Amino acid sequence: MREYIAGAVGPGGKRRASPRAGARTFAGARVRPGAVLCVAAAVLVLLLPATARAQSPWLAAPALQAQLAAGEVVMRSSLDTQHARASVDAAIRVHAPPQSIWKFITQCRYAKYLIPGLRRCAQLRAAADGSWVVVEHDIKYAPLLPIVHSICRNDLQPPLRMDFHRVAGDLKDETGSWVLQPDADGTTTVEYRVSIKPGFWVPRVIVRRSLRKQLPAALVALRAHAEAQPAASVAAAGSR
Repeated sequence: MREYIAGAVGPGGKRRASPRAGARTFAGARVRPGAVLCVAAAVLVLLLPATARAQSPWLAAPALQAQLAAGEVVMRSSLDTQHARASVDAAIRVHAPPQSIWKFITQCRYAKYLIPGLRRCAQLRAAADGSWVVVEHDIKYAPLLPIVHSICRNDLQPPLRMDFHRVAGDLKDETGSWVLQPDADGTTTVEYRVSIKPGFWVPRVIVRRSLRKQLPAALVALRAHAEAQPAASVAAAGSR
C-alpha cells in the first residue's frame, strides 16, 4: 500500500485547511537555529535523486511557488508499506546565496543544529579534489529505537548540488540529494530529496512526526542559520 502526503509548513504554527483535496497544509512556528538535516540527512531519511541547476518540475506549480514566496516549507512524500520504502521531496526559499548555505549541508560542525538525536558525525575520507566525501553518523531517532549507524558517500558540486547514497551501516538503502537553485532576486530555493529503505521496523507515528514536524523544522533551521550570516562572511565564501 502506498500512502501519499503533501503539504506546506509556513511561518505560523497552526494547521490550516488544505488548498485542494488530497493535500494537507500545515503551518509551523519559526524554529530556533539550534533546535534541529544536514549532510546525509539521516534522521529524517530513516523515518520515512537532475542537473546541478535544475529545479524539479513539481515545484513549478504556481500554488507551490506562492507558498515558497510566503516563507513556507513545501513537501510531498510517499510511504510504500509493501516494500518498506519512504520517499520525500521538500523545499524552502532562503534569502541568501548558495555559497552561504553550502557549508550547512556539507560540514559535520553544523550537523548538530540540524539533525535531532545526532550523537556523532565524522568525515571518514575525501577526494583530493573535493569532489566527494564519505561521512559517518550515529543517530538516536527516538527513545525506543536503538542508535542507528549510517555511512554515506556525498558527491559534491559546490555550491549547487550534493548527491548522497549509502555505502555501509544499518540502513538497507538510502539515496538522495540537496539542490540549491539561485533565483534572480538573490534568494535560493533549497530542495531536499531522499528515498530510503530502513531494513527494520519503524513505528508509523515516528514517520508521521518526522514528515509533519521534524523535516520542516530542520529546513527552517537551515534557513535561519544561512540568513543570519554576516554579509562579509558570505562574500568571503563566494571568493574561495
